[in-house]
Amino acid sequence: MNTTCHSEYLQLVSVFIKPVELAFISNKKLEREWKELNYLSLPDFKNATEEYKNFENKLKSHTINIEYFPANESLSIDSIYCRDASIATDFGMIICNMGKPDRAH
Repeated sequence: MNTTCHSEYLQLVSVFIKPVELAFISNKKLEREWKELNYLSLPDFKNATEEYKNFENKLKSHTINIEYFPANESLSIDSIYCRDASIATDFGMIICNMGKPDRAH
């Protein structure tokens, strides 16, 4: 079993992320959900994908182990914010109680 260390200030060794294409899934899904989730504007799928790829490459350049949450049509586009929705522990995942009703599932 891997041992995890939970820190907000030490060097990042491993991280869970959810890339744009796994969270946003499609432009159609974005168009259905962005207003209800209080986004300021409709996210640009192509630009968001490119920006997230740069973020992911930055993590990789520091030899950080990256784990990926899978795509899931039943989750909202807010599932891209996986870090504040769950915490990995040595004993499993802790699912946080989100403030937005649409992020609670």
